[in-house]
Amino acid sequence: MMSSTKSGEQRENETKLWCVVWFTESKEYSVIPTNWLVENKDSQSDSLFCKWPPYKVTSDHLKKAISPSQSWETYRVKFVGVNKTYGNFVHDHVDSIVRLGLNK
Repeated sequence: MMSSTKSGEQRENETKLWCVVWFTESKEYSVIPTNWLVENKDSQSDSLFCKWPPYKVTSDHLKKAISPSQSWETYRVKFVGVNKTYGNFVHDHVDSIVRLGLNK
C-alpha cells in the first residue's frame, strides 16, 4: 500500500487561497494570492487594491504567496473569483473571465 504523505510545501499551499482580480487601470487580470489584497475602507467606495512586487512576477512567485512588502506598489482591482488551490484557476475561472469580457 502506498503512503499518501504530503510534503511540507504541499501542506502549506493547501492553507493558502488565491483569487482572480481585474486590474482596472491596465485592463489585465491575474491570479493572485489573497494575502496580496488590501481593502481601503477610508474611501467612499470601499475600494479593493492589490499589492504587487516591483519585479516580473512568475507563476512560481504567485504559488509561493509570499507576504507583500511595504515597497510593493498598490493597484486598484476588481474581485472576480476565489478558489482554494492555485491549479484550479485554469479550469474553473477562464470561462467566467471571458464571459465577463475581462480578456479584452
